[in-house]
Amino acid sequence: TEISPSRGFPGSELIIRGDDFRAAPISGKDSVTIGGVNAEVLDWTDTAITVRVPELALGTHPVAVTVNLYPSASVDFTIAVEIEAFSPALATSGTTIGIRGKNFGNDPSKVQVFFGEYSATEVVLITLDSLTAVVPELPSGAYAISVEIAGGESVVGRTKLTVDNTPPVPVFSVEHLSENVDTDKSIDVTYNERLYLEDGNPIVGCDDLGQVISLFKLIESSEESVLLEACYSPNNTVISINAALETDSFYKLMVDGTKLFDELGNRGKDTLILFTTGA
Repeated sequence: TEISPSRGFPGSELIIRGDDFRAAPISGKDSVTIGGVNAEVLDWTDTAITVRVPELALGTHPVAVTVNLYPSASVDFTIAVEIEAFSPALATSGTTIGIRGKNFGNDPSKVQVFFGEYSATEVVLITLDSLTAVVPELPSGAYAISVEIAGGESVVGRTKLTVDNTPPVPVFSVEHLSENVDTDKSIDVTYNERLYLEDGNPIVGCDDLGQVISLFKLIESSEESVLLEACYSPNNTVISINAALETDSFYKLMVDGTKLFDELGNRGKDTLILFTTGA
């Protein structure tokens, strides 16, 4: 006797192939059990029987065909965990991933989710067939998602999750230790992608960057804060900084990248620029 497939889940179909099953089952004499539980017969011929897998716990269960009250030798069938899909496919550390599959159970304490060899920071069971897991801190790269059930099955998904923790990269219109910067022009900071606030909201105009950009005039061993206006243009991903710069002076411009994020939630890069203004 052979079965196909050898792994599945409750409600799936199982085909049993063999000989001399007879053309049709006789009630009370012919049956199929999986793990000792009667399976619903969907089709029965002399050489093949199709049944529906009953509700069973995770693990291996014997499949036996009884013909004319005589049971056959059993074949093992495994109730398995299955990953069907996950979303999103591109994420960053801290992103919540939704995973759809089969047989995750109903006890979150028994479920572990791994991204490669890294354990998820949090797992929440939503239903028997879906859960969410939070991506831990890990390097950028592609990671296979696996689900493990304590004392039972484990499964690895076929598709890998791509993690991109590359921070938004700034490019300034003035370079570090630039000399004779024009006091009549704005200082532009161009990023390689759109910027967002920590809550995921886009940066709008000139109202959201007061805690991100700082400008100081350096006077011998002290520094003096300089008022500025910083405006963001999402169309060309540029922050334009305007301030009343004095000529023949030394300045320090600071960008707090921890308050800037890209679309995936990656934090920006802290940047410090020193420059002088022309006479």
